[in-house]
Amino acid sequence: MEDEMDVMAILDMVSSGKISPDEGVELLEALKASHPQKSTPYEARDTRRIADLRASLEDIGLDDIDFEELNQLRNFGLTPEEVREFNELGVAPTDLEDWESVTIHKVTPSYIREMVDAGLKDLNIDELVNARIHKVTPAVVREFTELGYVDLPMDNLVEFAIHRVRPEMIKEFKEAGLEDLTTDELVECRIHNITPEFIREFRDLGLTDLRMDQLVELRIHNISAKLLKAFRDVLGEDVSLDDVIEFRIHRVSPEVVREYYDLGFEDLDRDSLVECAIHRVSPEYIRKMRSTGLDFSIEDLVECRIHRVNAEFVQSFLIDELEGLTLRDIIAARIHKMPPEFPVAYRQAGLPNWRPSSIGGYYHFQVPAEYVKGMQAAGIVDEKEIIKAFKAGVKVEEVQTVLKNGSDEA
Repeated sequence: MEDEMDVMAILDMVSSGKISPDEGVELLEALKASHPQKSTPYEARDTRRIADLRASLEDIGLDDIDFEELNQLRNFGLTPEEVREFNELGVAPTDLEDWESVTIHKVTPSYIREMVDAGLKDLNIDELVNARIHKVTPAVVREFTELGYVDLPMDNLVEFAIHRVRPEMIKEFKEAGLEDLTTDELVECRIHNITPEFIREFRDLGLTDLRMDQLVELRIHNISAKLLKAFRDVLGEDVSLDDVIEFRIHRVSPEVVREYYDLGFEDLDRDSLVECAIHRVSPEYIRKMRSTGLDFSIEDLVECRIHRVNAEFVQSFLIDELEGLTLRDIIAARIHKMPPEFPVAYRQAGLPNWRPSSIGGYYHFQVPAEYVKGMQAAGIVDEKEIIKAFKAGVKVEEVQTVLKNGSDEA
């Protein structure tokens, strides 16, 4: 620590002119000789350079700097000449950290002059360091200017570099028909991988006026010109991009559309195709439902899917005991979670209203068919009254007795 303070004291005298650099060298050599067992933190013969560096930094207001910091800047390659040039250019760093940044990232006065000559103005140290980090060169700046991107802020140039927006890419976009793209749009093209070739493929299909927001949406949904053509081959030339986007969202593919057609649903419109996808009415589901022997419309199949009616459930109701049952009845049974045994019991009891759509309330409260039959025979036919009596534990015989006594009294 004392050695370092002595070194700095000598350097102070050199930089202030109290002693000459040669005298400083002699003093430093003497200091080194007086402590042979210790290694000096500074090479005495570099006195003139370090003294000049210290003086140049003091000239721009950096006078609170210790030996270690000064020596570190020298080791980074900073010279007194560069300090003076930075100051003349009006961009001299005001703290040690910034000086370290410009030397580490090779922000040289010549680089700054070239950037200014390329058209950049009012640059600050942070912008210049950022430009160097992301390899923004004067040549690239000039190329952007020639393409019409004049006076671009450094933030835009750095963003271009980060997303690899190159001048040649802009030229290709112009050739593909996209003129005057904004800086944000160019970056968006790179983010979403919108290439000139991607645009040309859609132009070949007649889509010559696609906006940037449309191109971005196409990329987001992974829609290519090839996919659009495939849908048009199946559904006709009037298929729009909005149609394909909706198909893509709901995972409707040209191959699936062909499968629907092969199953006899050639008249499916685009809304119906989307509805089938939403409710998972797939070709495979249709084939399984048809294996029951019933004929289904698309509307039937959608309703079946909504109520989770599958082929196995349908098949369980297609038995002799329930002959004449309709699809509506089967869907009603599914809604009430009713097994086929329940309507079979009601039909075998001779009840006229035995269909699932008519006996859902009875199933909910597990009212036996014979109880309903007995109550109806006793003259009580209202469903709510029968259910109420059943829940209250009223027996059929009790009702019959009461009704008989009332009849006798009359």
